[in-house]
Amino acid sequence: MEQASPFIDIHTHRHRQPGQGLLVVNSIMAGEVLPESPHFRFSLGIHPWQLKTEKACTLEKKFIDQLAAKGLIALGEAGLDRAIAVDFSLQLAVFSMQAELATAMRIPLIIHCVRSFSEIIAVRKTMQSPGEWIVHGFRGNAATAQRLLKHGIRLSLGPALVTDNSPLSRMIPDLPADRLFFETDDTDFQIENIYLKAAALLGLSIDSLKSQVFANFAGCFNIPINA
Repeated sequence: MEQASPFIDIHTHRHRQPGQGLLVVNSIMAGEVLPESPHFRFSLGIHPWQLKTEKACTLEKKFIDQLAAKGLIALGEAGLDRAIAVDFSLQLAVFSMQAELATAMRIPLIIHCVRSFSEIIAVRKTMQSPGEWIVHGFRGNAATAQRLLKHGIRLSLGPALVTDNSPLSRMIPDLPADRLFFETDDTDFQIENIYLKAAALLGLSIDSLKSQVFANFAGCFNIPINA
């Protein structure tokens, strides 16, 4: 009998462990203590918010020191945020460094973006062979979604999707399922409930959506489909 695809939570800050039928990518900020677990999968990044309280050089050293940790499967979240009081050129430099490194390591980059989608796309266009990028917690409009997709950037949708009559819920039927992921971010939402809402909006069975997202994950993270 063919094994059912797991639910995948592509981005969470709650340090969740995988379970039966569940695959989790925990988000770790540079310098944050890593749990000691052989099954802990995570992304590692310098979040733009960290630049409010620590020097970039200090954060970069912490970041580099943790890159060899077991379980690292992506970089991020890294990104750009116009809602914070951090010099934007500094944010761009730190983001670009992580983007280049993700390409060199051949692992995905998970992106935090606030009012900076044009700049994210501009950075990607300067790179010779950018790898897989995923904008996490996407809450932009339909035009922005299509711009990101056009430039090869995937979208991860979170708890905002389950809000009744949210703009995101109205938009998702027009998004290609083979470019999507789902996440719980820093909430106590269950990823299963986000999948259920997404499947209904996309007109898919829950098993079909799970299979599609697992295929997305296997391709994006270079993991064999039967892993």
